[in-house]
Amino acid sequence: MSQKKQTSVTSPRKFTKVFKLEVATRYLRGDGSYRSLSKELGVGKTQIFSWVHTFANEINANPPEAMKMSSAQPKKLENSSCHKKADEVTALTRELEQMRKELAYERMRATAYEHMIEIAENRWNIEIRKKAGAKQ
Repeated sequence: MSQKKQTSVTSPRKFTKVFKLEVATRYLRGDGSYRSLSKELGVGKTQIFSWVHTFANEINANPPEAMKMSSAQPKKLENSSCHKKADEVTALTRELEQMRKELAYERMRATAYEHMIEIAENRWNIEIRKKAGAKQ
């Protein structure tokens, strides 16, 4: 016997405009992601996404008091972000300068080894460097 899965068809739920605005405002304020608000309120993520895009202009034209008070926070974050980037650039500049010094030192060292090999070859009349020849 095959058992068929029973599905119930429910009629679409109706939400008030006030509720939709509240959900969209909470998302835009940063109180949660689509997913977290969806789980908390029992509303689909896509539905919340739709409400946010539907009411975004209305919310931005008349922001709630909480959003007005927190409008200075992005500037603080922006400034701290600029300082972090400036510090990072300074650190990278120092690192680049250090690497250039190390490169100059290694080049000088390679030149000294070349010179030392030339002196040894001339003084003792021996071949230290490998000669490129036909490979067998």
